[in-house]
Amino acid sequence: MSGAAVDLGLLVALVMVLHALFVVSGANPRNVIVALVHRAGGLLIGAFRDLFVVPSRRVETAVNDGVAALAYLAAGVVLGRVLRRLASALER
Repeated sequence: MSGAAVDLGLLVALVMVLHALFVVSGANPRNVIVALVHRAGGLLIGAFRDLFVVPSRRVETAVNDGVAALAYLAAGVVLGRVLRRLASALER
């Protein structure tokens, strides 16, 4: 269970990094993979949208998605540790 939390955090972070990479590089929005990642990134950005507002949309996306990726990764690791400790405590 704790491994799943870390894996989920890693997967969400990967989506955010790919979204930032696709926006910064100007990837074709009509590509199926790019469109899927764009939709997923739009759903996952949540409270991190407009965290930093800068004149360049590409830079803004890279920064905000990067912060979101780090936060999701950290949350997955922390949740994994909490679940691991909880499972250990319940086994005693």
